[in-house]
Amino acid sequence: MSKHILVRLVLGLVVLTTALTASPASAQLNLDPNAYYVIRNVAGGKVLDVSNNGCCNGAWIHIWNYGGLANQQWRITDVGSGYYKIVARSSGRALDVERASMVDRARIHQWDYEGLANQQWRILLAGTNYTDVYITARHSGKAISVCGSVFSNGSGACQYPYGGLIYTDQQWRLEKVP
Repeated sequence: MSKHILVRLVLGLVVLTTALTASPASAQLNLDPNAYYVIRNVAGGKVLDVSNNGCCNGAWIHIWNYGGLANQQWRITDVGSGYYKIVARSSGRALDVERASMVDRARIHQWDYEGLANQQWRILLAGTNYTDVYITARHSGKAISVCGSVFSNGSGACQYPYGGLIYTDQQWRLEKVP
């Protein structure tokens, strides 16, 4: 049995099957490596934000109303093998799962990019509009999720087992900054 058929039987998601077996996500998503993106939660409309415009390693990532600030804008760069680094415009630091944790609800923060698996992310299409995605950590396979209310400023970003289309707190919209 081929890999994509097995995924379809286990998860029942044709969209995910397409994302896993198609060409690299950058071709499907049409990501511009020189652009910055806002990463907006589909369910609540808030964006990934470096807490308090933090400049340093360890600043937490949470969700907040979009205000056009540099700590809410991200450069998404292909690092090979279908993975990306996601770097804050304000600090030049990458999204990172704290201490390369494998546990559910481990916090996402920013850290100097060192090429580690907990700093690399697979971007999977969540629909057919080519802007809604799931972002999963290479080291754990878990998705960036909102830990808290998707409607509350300051709810943290954490990793949680990928849940597919039923978990809207894991769905993100990539919006290119003009």
